[in-house]
Amino acid sequence: QYRQILEEPGAEVGDAVSYVTLAIGTGKNEEAYTAATTAVITWPDSARAFEMLGWAASETNRDDEARTALQKALELDPTLSSAKERLGKL
Repeated sequence: QYRQILEEPGAEVGDAVSYVTLAIGTGKNEEAYTAATTAVITWPDSARAFEMLGWAASETNRDDEARTALQKALELDPTLSSAKERLGKL
């Protein structure tokens, strides 16, 4: 289902953020991780996409990948306080 959302013409990174947030909120962490992985491929310059990947990776016990993704998010947008918070929790 996430592929349909992310592959729609005109899909935006905000759509992926919403999906990942919903998936994690309902305990579908692997789905969130897959969607976040797709998001960083689709939007490789998006700090929010990398933040979502970091969050989803953390929720699926991929802490090294989470750290790398969150660091990339902060490289893209050093003011992204939510990514700083997530990184601090690892």
